[in-house]
Amino acid sequence: MLQDKSNLPLRVLAIADGWIPSAELVLREPLEYLEREGALTASIHLISEPLLRDKIGEVSLVIMMRVYQPEALEMAKYARALAIPVIYAIDDDLEALSPDTPLGRHYQASGAWPRIEEICRLATQVWVFSDVMKAKLGRIQPRTVKLPAMASIELIDELRTSRESSPPEKIIGYAGSITHDDDFEAVSAALGGVLETRPDSAIIPGSAISTACRRSTTTTTSCCRGTGCSA
Repeated sequence: MLQDKSNLPLRVLAIADGWIPSAELVLREPLEYLEREGALTASIHLISEPLLRDKIGEVSLVIMMRVYQPEALEMAKYARALAIPVIYAIDDDLEALSPDTPLGRHYQASGAWPRIEEICRLATQVWVFSDVMKAKLGRIQPRTVKLPAMASIELIDELRTSRESSPPEKIIGYAGSITHDDDFEAVSAALGGVLETRPDSAIIPGSAISTACRRSTTTTTSCCRGTGCSA
Protein backbone atom coordinates (compact mmCIF):
# COMPACT_ATOMS: atom_id res chain seq x y z
CA MET A 1 0.00 0.00 0.00
CA LEU A 2 1.17 3.52 -0.79
CA GLN A 3 2.18 5.46 2.30
CA ASP A 4 2.28 9.12 3.26
CA LYS A 5 5.27 10.86 4.84
CA SER A 6 4.27 9.45 8.24
CA ASN A 7 4.41 5.91 6.80
CA LEU A 8 0.65 5.59 7.16
CA PRO A 9 -1.54 4.19 4.36
CA LEU A 10 -2.31 6.89 1.79
CA ARG A 11 -5.79 8.29 2.39
CA VAL A 12 -7.22 10.36 -0.47
CA LEU A 13 -10.08 12.84 -0.36
CA ALA A 14 -11.28 13.67 -3.89
CA ILE A 15 -13.67 16.57 -4.48
CA ALA A 16 -15.48 17.15 -7.77
CA ASP A 17 -17.77 19.84 -9.12
CA GLY A 18 -20.27 17.26 -10.36
CA TRP A 19 -20.65 13.69 -11.59
CA ILE A 20 -19.56 14.42 -15.13
CA PRO A 21 -17.61 12.00 -17.39
CA SER A 22 -14.25 13.68 -16.73
CA ALA A 23 -14.69 13.26 -12.97
CA GLU A 24 -15.58 9.63 -13.50
CA LEU A 25 -12.49 9.03 -15.66
CA VAL A 26 -9.97 11.13 -13.74
CA LEU A 27 -11.13 10.47 -10.18
CA ARG A 28 -13.56 7.61 -9.68
CA GLU A 29 -12.17 4.97 -12.03
CA PRO A 30 -8.45 5.32 -11.11
CA LEU A 31 -9.05 5.71 -7.38
CA GLU A 32 -11.45 2.80 -7.18
CA TYR A 33 -8.96 0.65 -9.10
CA LEU A 34 -6.10 1.59 -6.76
CA GLU A 35 -8.33 0.94 -3.78
CA ARG A 36 -9.23 -2.51 -5.10
CA GLU A 37 -5.51 -3.16 -5.54
CA GLY A 38 -4.94 -2.23 -1.92
CA ALA A 39 -2.71 0.73 -2.81
CA LEU A 40 -4.72 3.38 -0.93
CA THR A 41 -8.06 4.30 0.53
CA ALA A 42 -10.16 6.98 -1.12
CA SER A 43 -13.45 8.80 -0.77
CA ILE A 44 -14.97 10.94 -3.51
CA HIS A 45 -17.41 13.76 -2.79
CA LEU A 46 -19.13 16.64 -4.51
CA ILE A 47 -18.22 20.17 -3.48
CA SER A 48 -21.88 20.75 -2.62
CA GLU A 49 -21.80 18.19 0.20
CA PRO A 50 -21.75 19.59 3.75
CA LEU A 51 -18.91 19.27 6.25
CA LEU A 52 -16.26 18.43 3.63
CA ARG A 53 -13.77 20.76 5.30
CA ASP A 54 -13.86 18.58 8.42
CA LYS A 55 -12.66 15.57 6.38
CA ILE A 56 -9.45 17.27 5.27
CA GLY A 57 -7.69 16.70 8.58
CA GLU A 58 -8.36 12.96 8.28
CA VAL A 59 -6.55 12.39 4.96
CA SER A 60 -3.04 12.57 3.55
CA LEU A 61 -3.89 13.91 0.07
CA VAL A 62 -6.65 16.11 -1.37
CA ILE A 63 -7.50 16.01 -5.08
CA MET A 64 -9.84 18.72 -6.36
CA MET A 65 -11.30 18.65 -9.88
CA ARG A 66 -12.90 21.61 -11.66
CA VAL A 67 -14.13 23.14 -8.41
CA TYR A 68 -14.20 26.93 -8.28
CA GLN A 69 -16.60 27.80 -5.48
CA PRO A 70 -15.52 29.99 -2.53
CA GLU A 71 -15.63 26.96 -0.25
CA ALA A 72 -13.20 25.15 -2.59
CA LEU A 73 -10.67 27.93 -2.15
CA GLU A 74 -11.15 27.83 1.61
CA MET A 75 -10.58 24.06 1.61
CA ALA A 76 -7.36 24.50 -0.36
CA LYS A 77 -6.17 27.12 2.13
CA TYR A 78 -7.10 24.88 5.06
CA ALA A 79 -5.25 21.88 3.58
CA ARG A 80 -2.22 24.08 2.96
CA ALA A 81 -2.31 25.23 6.61
CA LEU A 82 -2.33 21.58 7.70
CA ALA A 83 0.57 20.78 5.33
CA ILE A 84 -1.64 18.34 3.40
CA PRO A 85 -0.78 18.16 -0.33
CA VAL A 86 -3.42 19.37 -2.76
CA ILE A 87 -3.69 18.33 -6.41
CA TYR A 88 -5.95 20.45 -8.61
CA ALA A 89 -7.20 18.91 -11.88
CA ILE A 90 -8.96 20.77 -14.68
CA ASP A 91 -9.79 19.68 -18.22
CA ASP A 92 -11.48 22.81 -19.61
CA ASP A 93 -10.47 26.45 -20.01
CA LEU A 94 -13.46 27.95 -18.22
CA GLU A 95 -12.09 31.45 -18.79
CA ALA A 96 -12.31 30.98 -22.56
CA LEU A 97 -16.06 30.30 -22.54
CA SER A 98 -17.99 33.07 -24.26
CA PRO A 99 -19.90 35.33 -21.83
CA ASP A 100 -22.63 35.37 -24.47
CA THR A 101 -23.52 31.79 -23.52
CA PRO A 102 -25.41 30.83 -20.36
CA LEU A 103 -22.53 28.68 -19.12
CA GLY A 104 -19.97 31.39 -19.86
CA ARG A 105 -22.07 33.99 -18.05
CA HIS A 106 -22.38 31.68 -15.05
CA TYR A 107 -18.63 31.15 -14.70
CA GLN A 108 -17.89 34.82 -15.26
CA ALA A 109 -20.52 36.03 -12.77
CA SER A 110 -19.34 33.56 -10.13
CA GLY A 111 -15.70 34.68 -10.43
CA ALA A 112 -14.71 31.11 -11.25
CA TRP A 113 -11.45 31.62 -13.12
CA PRO A 114 -9.70 34.02 -10.70
CA ARG A 115 -10.57 31.60 -7.91
CA ILE A 116 -9.24 28.64 -9.92
CA GLU A 117 -6.00 30.52 -10.43
CA GLU A 118 -5.71 31.12 -6.70
CA ILE A 119 -6.34 27.44 -5.94
CA CYS A 120 -3.66 26.51 -8.49
CA ARG A 121 -1.17 28.80 -6.75
CA LEU A 122 -1.89 27.02 -3.47
CA ALA A 123 -1.78 23.52 -4.97
CA THR A 124 1.14 21.16 -4.63
CA GLN A 125 0.56 20.09 -8.24
CA VAL A 126 -1.86 20.92 -11.05
CA TRP A 127 -3.11 18.33 -13.55
CA VAL A 128 -4.13 19.40 -17.06
CA PHE A 129 -4.80 17.45 -20.25
CA SER A 130 -3.55 19.66 -23.08
CA ASP A 131 -0.47 21.67 -24.01
CA VAL A 132 -2.60 24.82 -24.13
CA MET A 133 -3.74 24.43 -20.53
CA LYS A 134 -0.24 23.49 -19.39
CA ALA A 135 1.14 26.69 -20.89
CA LYS A 136 -1.65 28.77 -19.40
CA LEU A 137 -1.59 27.41 -15.84
CA GLY A 138 2.15 26.71 -15.89
CA ARG A 139 2.69 30.46 -15.63
CA ILE A 140 0.77 30.41 -12.35
CA GLN A 141 1.94 27.07 -10.96
CA PRO A 142 5.28 25.68 -12.24
CA ARG A 143 4.32 22.24 -10.91
CA THR A 144 1.71 21.82 -13.66
CA VAL A 145 1.81 18.46 -15.42
CA LYS A 146 0.00 17.29 -18.53
CA LEU A 147 -1.68 13.90 -18.21
CA PRO A 148 -2.99 11.82 -21.13
CA ALA A 149 -6.30 13.25 -22.27
CA MET A 150 -9.49 11.25 -21.75
CA ALA A 151 -10.00 11.18 -25.54
CA SER A 152 -6.47 11.66 -26.82
CA ILE A 153 -6.27 11.96 -30.61
CA GLU A 154 -2.60 10.94 -30.43
CA LEU A 155 -3.40 7.74 -28.54
CA ILE A 156 -6.28 6.95 -30.88
CA ASP A 157 -3.95 7.41 -33.87
CA GLU A 158 -1.40 5.09 -32.28
CA LEU A 159 -4.03 2.41 -31.78
CA ARG A 160 -5.28 2.83 -35.33
CA THR A 161 -1.85 2.53 -36.91
CA SER A 162 -0.78 -0.36 -34.67
CA ARG A 163 -3.61 -2.60 -35.82
CA GLU A 164 -2.84 -5.04 -38.61
CA SER A 165 -6.32 -4.80 -40.04
CA SER A 166 -9.52 -2.87 -39.44
CA PRO A 167 -12.00 -4.37 -36.97
CA PRO A 168 -14.90 -6.19 -38.59
CA GLU A 169 -17.39 -3.84 -36.95
CA LYS A 170 -17.43 -0.01 -36.98
CA ILE A 171 -18.14 1.23 -33.45
CA ILE A 172 -19.50 4.67 -32.57
CA GLY A 173 -18.87 5.51 -28.90
CA TYR A 174 -20.92 8.10 -27.03
CA ALA A 175 -20.23 9.15 -23.45
CA GLY A 176 -22.02 11.72 -21.35
CA SER A 177 -23.59 12.32 -17.98
CA ILE A 178 -27.34 12.29 -17.37
CA THR A 179 -27.37 16.01 -18.28
CA HIS A 180 -26.46 14.99 -21.86
CA ASP A 181 -29.47 12.69 -22.10
CA ASP A 182 -31.40 14.98 -24.44
CA ASP A 183 -28.35 15.43 -26.67
CA PHE A 184 -28.29 11.73 -27.43
CA GLU A 185 -32.02 11.64 -28.05
CA ALA A 186 -31.66 14.50 -30.55
CA VAL A 187 -29.27 12.51 -32.75
CA SER A 188 -30.60 9.02 -32.12
CA ALA A 189 -32.77 9.02 -35.27
CA ALA A 190 -29.74 9.87 -37.41
CA LEU A 191 -27.66 7.24 -35.66
CA GLY A 192 -30.42 4.74 -36.27
CA GLY A 193 -30.22 5.61 -39.96
CA VAL A 194 -26.49 4.94 -39.90
CA LEU A 195 -27.11 1.51 -38.42
CA GLU A 196 -29.76 0.70 -41.01
CA THR A 197 -27.49 1.61 -43.91
CA ARG A 198 -24.28 0.30 -42.31
CA PRO A 199 -24.95 -3.13 -40.79
CA ASP A 200 -21.27 -3.37 -39.85
CA SER A 201 -21.72 -0.54 -37.31
CA ALA A 202 -22.70 -0.50 -33.65
CA ILE A 203 -23.32 2.30 -31.13
CA ILE A 204 -21.94 2.09 -27.62
CA PRO A 205 -23.72 4.61 -25.38
CA GLY A 206 -22.57 5.29 -21.83
CA SER A 207 -24.79 3.94 -19.04
CA ALA A 208 -26.36 7.32 -18.35
CA ILE A 209 -27.47 7.53 -21.98
CA SER A 210 -29.51 4.34 -21.91
CA THR A 211 -32.49 6.41 -20.70
CA ALA A 212 -32.37 8.28 -23.98
CA CYS A 213 -32.27 4.96 -25.80
CA ARG A 214 -35.46 3.90 -24.06
CA ARG A 215 -37.20 7.21 -24.88
CA SER A 216 -35.88 7.42 -28.43
CA THR A 217 -38.27 7.36 -31.36
CA THR A 218 -35.68 5.16 -33.03
CA THR A 219 -36.31 1.51 -32.32
CA THR A 220 -34.37 0.08 -29.41
CA THR A 221 -32.82 -2.48 -31.74
CA SER A 222 -31.44 0.26 -34.01
CA CYS A 223 -30.35 2.55 -31.22
CA CYS A 224 -28.62 -0.02 -29.08
CA ARG A 225 -27.65 -2.71 -31.54
CA GLY A 226 -24.67 -4.65 -30.26
CA THR A 227 -24.29 -2.57 -27.09
CA GLY A 228 -25.81 -4.72 -24.40
CA CYS A 229 -28.01 -1.76 -23.53
CA SER A 230 -30.80 -2.65 -21.13
CA ALA A 231 -33.34 -0.45 -22.89
